[in-house]
Amino acid sequence: MDKSNAGQRILNSKRSLRGEGDALENYIGHALQDGCQCFVHEEEANYRFLASSQLKPDGQYIVAPHTGPGRWIREGGLTGFALLEGGKLGEGASFVGYTYQKLVQFEMTPDALVYVGAVPRVAQLSGACHGVAVCIALLQGNTRLIASGLGSTSGAAVLHPGERIQLLCEGGARTDAPGSLQVILA
Repeated sequence: MDKSNAGQRILNSKRSLRGEGDALENYIGHALQDGCQCFVHEEEANYRFLASSQLKPDGQYIVAPHTGPGRWIREGGLTGFALLEGGKLGEGASFVGYTYQKLVQFEMTPDALVYVGAVPRVAQLSGACHGVAVCIALLQGNTRLIASGLGSTSGAAVLHPGERIQLLCEGGARTDAPGSLQVILA
C-alpha cells in the first residue's frame, strides 16, 4: 500500500481534542503515518502526528492517541514557549537543573533545551544571570552564538526541529547566581 500520497497525510478534521466520537485522540496511533496532519475546530489549530514521540501529553498542546504509539503536537495557531528559571551553572559553562520549567513545543534534556516542533519557527530568545556575562547558543550543526551580554541578553533566530539551545556563562566565570532562559516562538 502506498502511504506517500496526501490522502494518507492530511486527515479529516476533528471537532475536539478529547472525548467520545469526533475527537483527535480517537485516531489509532498504529494506523497513522508519521507526519500526518489534522485540523481541530475547537482549537482552531493544526496538529501533526509524530509516531516516535514520547512527550508527556498535556491534553492541549500534546495529545496522545487512546491506542498506539506517538503524539499529536499542536502546530498552527500556537505561539510555543520555554520558560526556565533557577538554573545552576554546571561543570562546563552551561546552566542546567532549572528549578522551574514551563515548556510548550520544547523538551529539557540533561544538557540542553530542545525544540521539538515539526517545522522551522522564528524565536525570540533571552537569558539572564545577575553579575556575569552570559550568552545564548544554538548547538545544532555548527554552534551559533545568538546573543551575549553582561547580566542579561536577547536575540532572535530561526529554530529548526531538533535545535538544541543553551544558556552559557562566558569567559570561564563561576557563579552561584541562578540563570534563566526564555524562548518565545513567533
